Amino acid sequence: MTVLVWNAAAASARAELVWRPLESGLELSQPKVPGSHRAGDGVVTLVRIDPAKVKLSLGMAKFEGAKERTARQWSREKGYVFAINAGLYRGDMTNVGFMRDGRRVNNPKQNRYTSMIAFNPRRGTERPALMWDRDCDGAGDWRGYDTVVQNIRLISCKRRVTWPNAEKEVSLAVLGLDGDGRMVFAFTQSPHTASAFARLLLRWPLDLRRAQYLEGGRPAQMYLEAGGVTLNLNGLCGGTLGCIGVTGAAPDIPNVIGVAKR
Repeated sequence: MTVLVWNAAAASARAELVWRPLESGLELSQPKVPGSHRAGDGVVTLVRIDPAKVKLSLGMAKFEGAKERTARQWSREKGYVFAINAGLYRGDMTNVGFMRDGRRVNNPKQNRYTSMIAFNPRRGTERPALMWDRDCDGAGDWRGYDTVVQNIRLISCKRRVTWPNAEKEVSLAVLGLDGDGRMVFAFTQSPHTASAFARLLLRWPLDLRRAQYLEGGRPAQMYLEAGGVTLNLNGLCGGTLGCIGVTGAAPDIPNVIGVAKR
């Protein structure tokens, strides 16, 4: 299986990605990883977002009636055209790492995770979004943004995969930042190890400079409803949960990154 995955990655790297504009600042591409897959169709859904042209939002159940929702439900209730997992979470609906949105603080404590996605810049902050990396950026660079989420680093600021190789194959939701400062969200239902998926994304012509892990397995999900396209995607159970290849209703999740309708 490992040989097939690497051969598939090499073949996919030679193909051009076809981007479909959906609305201002929002593009879609769905390349397929060739070869055999344990489950799913091998399609990787890529949503590229220009944070200077869209209205980014953070949905948090802790401040929304303590009610978890699927990505689709978050979108319908909050008026999002796009929604994806914001990060790993605890049973009390708080993010595992630091998370805040303006005055709404989901988790005030920073952990050892070395990546933060920051958007909604405050006055005086030039870049519309920042994926802060502890190894390359100043300690307080992320403080110039209203919305900040701390997650596990997947690809470092030196474009190195930082996830260990010894792991299970699962469905994945990933967030990267490219050389033009655009946010690239990647979702795969077909299971990959996180490290192999990161290497695949680096081989594709995405110009990814950094990336972080958002979610894996059944809770991983993405919802898109823009430009005449509707996608409602959720992960398979994953090998670690003993039900690989089983599909079904997406579980409710507490926190999502969304793009609000203008």
